[in-house]
Parts: sequence; C-alpha cells; structure tokens
Amino acid sequence: MTFAFQIFNTLQGGQINIPWTVIDEVRNRSAKGKPSSISLADPWAAVAGGNPFPTRVDPASLKFPASGSYTANTLNLPVGYVHQFNLSIQRQFGASMVTELSYVANRGHDLVGSYNINQAVLSPTGTAADIDSRRPLGAAPFRDMTQFQSNVRSWYDSLQARFEKRFSRGYSILGSYTLGKAIDYASWHDSSSTWADPRKPELNKALADYDRRQILSVSFLWDLPIFHHAPGLRQTLLGGWQLSGIVSYYAGAPFLVSSGQDHNLDGQSSNDRPNVTGDWTRSRPSNAEIKAGATWFDTSACLANKTGEIGTLGRNVLVGPPRRNFDLGLAKSFRFREQQSISFRLESFNLFNTVNLNNPEGRLNNGNFGMITGADSPRILQIGLRYSF
Repeated sequence: MTFAFQIFNTLQGGQINIPWTVIDEVRNRSAKGKPSSISLADPWAAVAGGNPFPTRVDPASLKFPASGSYTANTLNLPVGYVHQFNLSIQRQFGASMVTELSYVANRGHDLVGSYNINQAVLSPTGTAADIDSRRPLGAAPFRDMTQFQSNVRSWYDSLQARFEKRFSRGYSILGSYTLGKAIDYASWHDSSSTWADPRKPELNKALADYDRRQILSVSFLWDLPIFHHAPGLRQTLLGGWQLSGIVSYYAGAPFLVSSGQDHNLDGQSSNDRPNVTGDWTRSRPSNAEIKAGATWFDTSACLANKTGEIGTLGRNVLVGPPRRNFDLGLAKSFRFREQQSISFRLESFNLFNTVNLNNPEGRLNNGNFGMITGADSPRILQIGLRYSF
C-alpha cells in the first residue's frame, strides 16, 4: 500500500509486508534474506542413470550415537514476515536542489532464531556433575539440540534527512543523515550462543548487533574550474580534472559482554553474563590511553555470575567506538584520438589516516577484557590507468 499527494511540497508514504522463505533456507541455515526462486528442474538430468541415491533410509534401521549434538527445525515452522512503512515529505529549491525528511520503520514478526532446547535448567545448588541430569531431554542421545524456531522479533525506527544538489554549474552534492534505533531478540538466525535463557526470549530484547544510532554521509563531485580555456598543453595537462569525495560518520556498534565460561552450570559456556556491582560506564578514553592499555569501560564493576545465575548485565548494553572516514579521488581523461583515451585516477581511502578502533574484548575471562586491541584499515592510496579504444 502506497500513497502520494502534493500540497505545497510532496508527501509520500507506504507500507509493505515481506514474507520470508523458511523450509529450504532454514535447512541450509540461511533464512535471513528475501524469498529465493525455486527451480523445478531435475538436478540429475545430466547424470547417466539418473539419481545416484535412489534408496530411501528406513527410519526403523537408524542408529543414533550414545550422545551428541543435533540441529532440528520446529514442526510446521511459521513463515516470518516484516512490515515496512515510511512517511516522507520533499521540497524542491530551484531547478537542482531537493530536500527530503522521512520517518522509516519496520517490525519483524516470527523471525527465525535458534537455541539449545536441551540446555540444563538453572539451579542454585547445581554442580558440574549433575548438568546432564538437569537437561529436559536427558543427555542421551540428545545432549545438545539446537532448534530453529520462529520466536524472534525486531523493531526499527528512524528519522532520515536527505539533501541533493544535482550536477549543475560544475558540481553536485548528496548528503544524508539517519537518527535511528534497531532492537531485536537476536540479530541472526544462528543465534543459539546469545540467549541468556532460551525459555524466555524477551530477556534477550536489546539493541541489535547492527544498530548504529547516528549515520552521516556526504558525497560530492566537482569539475575543477581551472585551465578550461587555457591554450595548448596547459589545457591538456592541467584542465578537465575532477575531484570527488565521501565523508562519513558512524556511531559505535553495541557489543555483548559475557563471562566467557559456564559459571552458572547450564551446559553452555557462551551465554553467561557477568553481574554488575557498580558504575561500569566511563568516559571514552583517548587513542593514546587505549594504546597504553586503558579499558573502554570500568571492568572492575563486572564480576562473574554464580551457579544458577544468568547475570545482571543485559545483552548489548555497551557501545563501542564510532567510525569516521574521508575518501578522496582525483580523475582526468586524456583523449588523444577520436575513439581512444586514457583515464587516470588517484584515490585515497581514509585520507587523514584516522584511527577507527574496533570494539573491545567482551569476555570476562580473557586477559584483554575491556581493552581495544585492533583497528580498521589505515590510509590506502591507489593509482589507476585505463586505456579505452
């Protein structure tokens, strides 16, 4: 459903419901995209003799090992769907400039997630020796049973602003800004390691792994107004150059802090979260402080959870460093015959060599807990030549 009408400006809106395929994509552990096409072609048409595996397995003859890890799908798995809606207002200034302000949102329902349905039930008196006895399905033969279920929900709301100056008078500009928030129960389909308690998915509701609270991007293209009408060699070598660039800013991404080992004795080592004992927030340290071993947050305020405890620190409550970048390109085409030319391009990615830090180590049992030990790519320069004929 969409609509559009014009008052003094242009107002547009829309809503769409996108279904998601389930059967084949869940079986292949890739149920995270739009519906795929389905082929009815015989996959064995080119094989001499046809299907080389024509024999079906008799269920009565199947033998399971004494204990192991398995993956299964929920019977009659519901088809997930996403509602998308937007409302925008546009205004044109002159012949080449347009501004747009939009509200963009979506709601995901019955999205596919996975968790261990045979995770041991928490007990304050539990021990490592009785973990298997506390598993709902027992230890044999299904010690770990990861099951895909349609129990994940997601929410996204954003205010988006856009400015465009179409190419005229030798330059163009395109700028966009997004103030948004993404929340979900799990950010990808194979999410079994993130559930604090798989029997209560709402406890996992938090910032999505891909949440970026603010995003700013400005790009430009400029025909340099120099030596356009210069005579001879000066115009050939110095005229006709084109400058382009992209300036971008991304707010930090959330990350999970975990205990790093099975303190609560539920048979899972990746979903334990520490207990918060104080103010774990702190001012963002400088690059020099981080290089010297400073932590991104107060690690002394996080203590390992105890037997039978989930831990009081929620999922994705901490946000990592932001990212800033400036890419610049310089290009010119030299035409020396009617249908032949050489294009030259000089490009710089991360021109100012800005240090864009990675998220800190989030495992409590790691020696680098809370520290940032890596960064994104440094400045990269590249030169290209292309001969066209």
